[in-house]
Amino acid sequence: MLSRAKPVLVLLLVALTVIACSAWQWSSAKYEDVAITDRINPRTKKPIEVKNVFPPATPSIYCTTRMSMVPEDTQIKAEWIYEGGEDPALEGHVLDSIEDVIDEGGNLAFNLPAPDAGWMRGKYRVDLYVYDTKKASVSFVVQGPDAEPTIVESTACRALDPYQMSPVQPTDFFVAGVDSQLCASARLEFAPNPVDIVFAWYYVEDVEGAPVPQLITTIPVTTTGGRYLGCEIPVTEGKELTLGEYFVMVTVDGESQAEIPFRVVTPEEAKAIAAAAPEQGTMSDGSAAGAGYGDEDLEVDPAAVMMGLVLFAVYMLIILLFIVSQGFIFAKAGRPWWGCLVPIYNIYLTLKVAGKPGWWLLLALIPFVNFVFMFMLWFAHISIAKNFGKGVGFGLGLMFLPIIFYPVLAFGSAKYVAAGTPPPATVAPVPQG
Repeated sequence: MLSRAKPVLVLLLVALTVIACSAWQWSSAKYEDVAITDRINPRTKKPIEVKNVFPPATPSIYCTTRMSMVPEDTQIKAEWIYEGGEDPALEGHVLDSIEDVIDEGGNLAFNLPAPDAGWMRGKYRVDLYVYDTKKASVSFVVQGPDAEPTIVESTACRALDPYQMSPVQPTDFFVAGVDSQLCASARLEFAPNPVDIVFAWYYVEDVEGAPVPQLITTIPVTTTGGRYLGCEIPVTEGKELTLGEYFVMVTVDGESQAEIPFRVVTPEEAKAIAAAAPEQGTMSDGSAAGAGYGDEDLEVDPAAVMMGLVLFAVYMLIILLFIVSQGFIFAKAGRPWWGCLVPIYNIYLTLKVAGKPGWWLLLALIPFVNFVFMFMLWFAHISIAKNFGKGVGFGLGLMFLPIIFYPVLAFGSAKYVAAGTPPPATVAPVPQG
């Protein structure tokens, strides 16, 4: 019976081992601060200026990032993909794939030199992988110098990313007495030459029933390339924002290209907005709010998910190892190995292997007595050890460290001797005359 049980049990053990090993490959490593640039600091590997629009004559384009939570021998890869534009036939073509193995976190820079004929005009994407799982992606555009600078994205927000100036917690309203600053962000593309950007902040005053924009301030910015631009107006401590309608006019070289409307509301109005759209989160002070508050708190950390999957796989491996070991022990004792898979029946077989009467199992049905039965079953491991020719110390190991001693007993050379069976007789050698 043991020889028939071994192949099935071993296959079960191998299957979960493979699953667990695969789970450990789901590395917790993650990419942060992914950016595109044409110049980096060679010592720190950080971008000198973040861009996402480049002329065709750009010598090299870099994808920079910072990696964290990196185990040893982590496999990473960067794929450079042409998404389309000047040559539709190459849409989706992988230009290059850069692979590496790293042992620790830190700043990285993936470099792709320009082709001999220069970069084709169009859209590009860089996909970043850990093992075979895509963890991050960033896009950029190659455009000729004749392109018109364009604002392609704009929003009001409660904060600006200090690294890329991208919007943090985009919103269409601010709360008087709560928000300490007003921020606006815009993304510029197709600007290979310097351009002048102006953020003009307006308050819309109601004059005899007619809205009249009143200029608050202007903030000029001069820049090149494709990038996020941002500005902020701090709220003077001790003062509250004037309630009402506002907007920010964004001009590029004197031409209006984007208008960002927003309003300032009371905390009570903010709660009403939140009640109408509860999925938008809560304020940082715990009260209800609308767009922009609490969005980051709702994000799921992929590293934590992967770590949870790894721990679950290890836990399942331990459980299966115990079940398989119990099946081998049953088979050695002449009991059906598959009994380890049947609840309650496996307890009955454990009692029989220990040489205890099977009716003990009925004690588990009696209130309060069932607690005594649990201790009786626990101490029965000492009898199991003796029935396999082991001592009391091994029995204590089965009781307190079953995940170690069960496999030792199951896969070791110990043989089962039924309770009460005398040891085999030995015959003294016959003297030679």
